[in-house]
This record gives sequence, C-alpha cells and structure tokens, in this order.
Amino acid sequence: MNRKHTRIFSHKGRQLEIRAVPFADEWKVRVFENGKQVTPVAYSVAHETRIDANWQLKTDLVEALMRLAQDDIERGTVPLMPQIRTPIP
Repeated sequence: MNRKHTRIFSHKGRQLEIRAVPFADEWKVRVFENGKQVTPVAYSVAHETRIDANWQLKTDLVEALMRLAQDDIERGTVPLMPQIRTPIP
C-alpha cells in the first residue's frame, strides 16, 4: 500500500520537511515548514509513470522528485516563502 514519504533537512537556518503524498491518480511532492507549504511549486508523478519507471529503469520517481525539491531549494532555483515570525507581545 502507498503511504506518505517524508524527508527533513535544514537550509539557511530553517527546518524544512519534504512530503510525498499519494492521491487517487498521482503522487504530489511539496515542501513544508511548521506545517505550511513554503514553496510556490509542487512536483507530481502519475502512479502509472512511477510504476513503469520502477520496472524499466529501476528507479523510484517519487524519491527522485523529493531529491529534486531539496536540490532546487539549496541551489536557489525555487524560492522559499518568507518565514512568518510571531510578534512578541
């Protein structure tokens, strides 16, 4: 059975979580901080495409998309939304 995949990493002092979640027809990969999406993009792959790639290329496209999401942030290709800071009362 398909289940959520997660990966945590730090970037410029921020603790980020990459989540890959299965939906009806596809997997979606997004980046979160404190439970909120922090990138303007999401990555996705159809279940059928993921299965084909696994059989023919012996690669997991969901894991590849998770690596790509992290690489895109670390290289500055995809920007992070500004951190929301709670004002001190």
